[in-house]
Amino acid sequence: MPPSLPEATPPLLRVMVVEDERVVARDLKACLEGLGYVVPALVTSGEAAIKQAAALRPDLILMDIRLEGTMDGIEAALQIWDSLQIPVIYTTGYSDQATVERSLASTFFGYILKPVKERDLYLALQIAWQRQREREVSQQAREALVTQARASPILAALGDGVLVCDTLGRVTFLNPVAEALTGWTLADAEGQHITDVFALVDIQTQAPLPSPMTVVLQTEQTAYLVDPVLLVRRDGQRLPVADSAAPLHDANGNLSGVVIVFRDVTERELVKAFTLSEQRLQVLQQEFSQLQAQQVQKEDFLQLVSHELRTPLASIKLAVQML
Repeated sequence: MPPSLPEATPPLLRVMVVEDERVVARDLKACLEGLGYVVPALVTSGEAAIKQAAALRPDLILMDIRLEGTMDGIEAALQIWDSLQIPVIYTTGYSDQATVERSLASTFFGYILKPVKERDLYLALQIAWQRQREREVSQQAREALVTQARASPILAALGDGVLVCDTLGRVTFLNPVAEALTGWTLADAEGQHITDVFALVDIQTQAPLPSPMTVVLQTEQTAYLVDPVLLVRRDGQRLPVADSAAPLHDANGNLSGVVIVFRDVTERELVKAFTLSEQRLQVLQQEFSQLQAQQVQKEDFLQLVSHELRTPLASIKLAVQML
């Protein structure tokens, strides 16, 4: 018997079996019930699997790939996941490359080759259920972040751009200013990784910079970018921005995400560049004035030397003439 994992297997976990071979289906049902699961239905076709999944809402589905009817298990699994978000574990006797590639391209939570062994089945169900629970918790956290951000009139009306992401770096919220600065709408950005929506490069070297989110997640402290950096907009244009990132916590004090507040500093950089140009111009004017003064001194010196030289030369010339 497999090891007992009471916390991983909740009571009355319901597993629907989709299998066109009735003997195999009964064996799977007996095996599942022996492991402590509930089997609400045995189904033989993909079309029936979709209807029963919608009606019964099982926690997991064991799906054979080759089924009765015109729809196979992979197509049925895709429709069930898209509409109901119910995890599917494939059980099949076919392991050819085409079948494997099709199953890998779909959203699935496990793959078991027939004949199904009790331990393989148990482990596949445990892993699938754990993955589903993690996905649900992550989704709940994301929804909580979005609700928190959208419910805050301060974040929505703030003059700075506000971007919120979860602990996995997935964007959950953009305020209107952030949409304008990044070129992304909230509808397009939601669920995207932050490095795609909020990409930063060094203003001098143009080299990519790490996201401030990384520092916040590691330290759970507010992170600041002292020097302005360039934000790569969705259209490829680069905009000088200054920003800070701070951790977000849930009601229990657990780290639930990161909020980044940033602003366009183009005007400030232009003022800074103009100020530097003025300062440079003043230095050049001072250097030019010094050169002018040196030129005047040089001309005065040459005139003096010329006068002093002409006086003795005139005397020598007169003496030569007298001789």
